[in-house]
Amino acid sequence: MSTPSSPSPSVSLAARLRTTLHLGRLGPVLVLLSFAILLVLLLRDVQSLPAQIDWSRYVGVMGVGLLLYLVPLIIQLLVWSDLMTRLGGVQHGWRNVEAFSYSHLLRRIPGAVWYLVGRTTLYRAYGVDVQVPLVASAVEWLLLMLGSAVVVVAFSLVTSTDVVLGLSVLACLTGLGAAVVHRLFTTSVNARLLKGLLARLPRVTSVSLPRRREIWLWLCLYVGAYIAGGVILMLMVQGVASDFDASLLIMIRIWALVGGIGTLLSTIIPAGMGIRELSLTVALAPYMTTSTAIFVSIVLRILFMLADVLWGGLILVSVRLYVRWKLD
Repeated sequence: MSTPSSPSPSVSLAARLRTTLHLGRLGPVLVLLSFAILLVLLLRDVQSLPAQIDWSRYVGVMGVGLLLYLVPLIIQLLVWSDLMTRLGGVQHGWRNVEAFSYSHLLRRIPGAVWYLVGRTTLYRAYGVDVQVPLVASAVEWLLLMLGSAVVVVAFSLVTSTDVVLGLSVLACLTGLGAAVVHRLFTTSVNARLLKGLLARLPRVTSVSLPRRREIWLWLCLYVGAYIAGGVILMLMVQGVASDFDASLLIMIRIWALVGGIGTLLSTIIPAGMGIRELSLTVALAPYMTTSTAIFVSIVLRILFMLADVLWGGLILVSVRLYVRWKLD
């Protein structure tokens, strides 16, 4: 175990970000690059599908999917804002909304560092040291992984008809997971390291560690986000495939598993490289033909890219207009 004065990966990354990033120059370029990559991937995926597909059959289900996509998106935004308020003392919610929407768009740029760039550069412009969003991003990653594991384990222990039992097991595992994370934070060595790190940062007004009920709330929200994603998957499967045989609980479990794999690999593989689609195809294969599973994965990928462009862009533009109005 390293001492508080020992260099850590997050500190060295923060140092590189300080010396190489300039928000005013890179910000618009990165956003435009992200939109360009999204459009290229979108066109490529549409062209990869058979030309005789009647897209009018899927307009309704994709429209509902676009609306439901707001649920997990807003959940992740709320948790991120709460994390930054707790760890970094960032009291202005619009700053957290801007940083989240900005970094959300940058996930498609090859190279995981750009996802962190989108957050750290914005907060740096507001006087928040880059180490704060790095620490918050690490906590976010841990909670996303734990939320995925909780949903997969809970819905693997019960049958598709035992909804009440499944929810009970889910609640117990969520409470247990929150207790484990809280214990991790409050262990004497870890607590000293984290508090020591945050205490050395400039303009940090809150250095208290997250309370157990806060961790439990964040974990519950992420579990809810995975469940919402499973509902979207079920909706798309019902609207696209006619030869599947699976319940909603199975779809939620599959989506949580796929989300956990994507989160685990997100540090080395960008979101546009198809890992989620590949793992989703493999997970769906036992419940439908392989060709149908591939088709569902591609259509869902198209839906999520459209949602990223629509909702991510809309949120970012809205908060930028709000900031400009506030400053004027």
